[in-house]
Amino acid sequence: WGSPEWQADRRSKLGASEFPAVCGLSTHATAHDVWSVKTGERKPDPETPAMRHGTLFEPIIGEEYVRATGHKIRLRSRETLTHPDHPWLVAHPDADVLVSDPFGLQIKGVGIHAAGQWGDDDTDEVPPDVAAQVTIELGVARACGLRWAKQDIACWTWGRPLKVLVVEWDEDFYAELFERGRAFWFDHVLARVPPPLDGSDSAWEFLRRRYPREEEPPIPAPPEAAALVTEYEQWAGVVKEAETKKALAQQRLVAMIGKHEGIYFPGCSVTNRTTKGAGTDWKSVAEALCEAETLRAIAEKHQKPGYRRFHLSRKEKK
Repeated sequence: WGSPEWQADRRSKLGASEFPAVCGLSTHATAHDVWSVKTGERKPDPETPAMRHGTLFEPIIGEEYVRATGHKIRLRSRETLTHPDHPWLVAHPDADVLVSDPFGLQIKGVGIHAAGQWGDDDTDEVPPDVAAQVTIELGVARACGLRWAKQDIACWTWGRPLKVLVVEWDEDFYAELFERGRAFWFDHVLARVPPPLDGSDSAWEFLRRRYPREEEPPIPAPPEAAALVTEYEQWAGVVKEAETKKALAQQRLVAMIGKHEGIYFPGCSVTNRTTKGAGTDWKSVAEALCEAETLRAIAEKHQKPGYRRFHLSRKEKK
């Protein structure tokens, strides 16, 4: 996952792999995630098993690429390419493909849960987030003097054939991504201005960190508040209706399964299995071991802090 020095240097620049989140193309991160780490609002996420496995399997996937294409490669092992004119912009291509007209290689070890984003084995479509990352890598590489006109992507999912995809150099796409990344870096990261709220979990985390508890009395609503209240109520009605329809479909499936473990048909299965148990009921254990007064004293000592709860209510007109 890299040394502390490598991680610190990475936080001080915007990497090609972060552009999908910044540009709203990522399926697992948002601009708020990137901003909060770059500005020190929160620590980077710890290395996950998927990240570690991706690093461990990189040479193996590289070998599979060599076997499938016949091309020799040189792994870059976390080498950083820094744009000579824009030192805030960096890229980390995984390898050079050593042919007469060299190009780059991006290696992707894909978890089984993300395999669907890459389509069937015979498709040549590149997921949008990967296309954005690789396009920025191509732009930085070309600025550094590497005359790459494309990058191959070696994509491997456990138990499936290696897939080799291609991203050609697209100057217009690069220019669009670059401008959005530049605006994010200077207008938000360096200026320490959070990106617009986007409804994501990371935006909620930002709000909870920024406003952990109320400190002032209510204020008169600004002009735009009425429209937001109406919008909130409209979407709340849509969500409630959707949740009811979802619950009805689930109930009908549970009734259809009945005493069986589940049902199945081509390409899909639905199960309704019994769990192993929800764990120890520690409240009951404590009540069995302690007197009521002692239990209350212990509970008060270990009281969890409160949290802010959003609530909207309308007063009935008389």
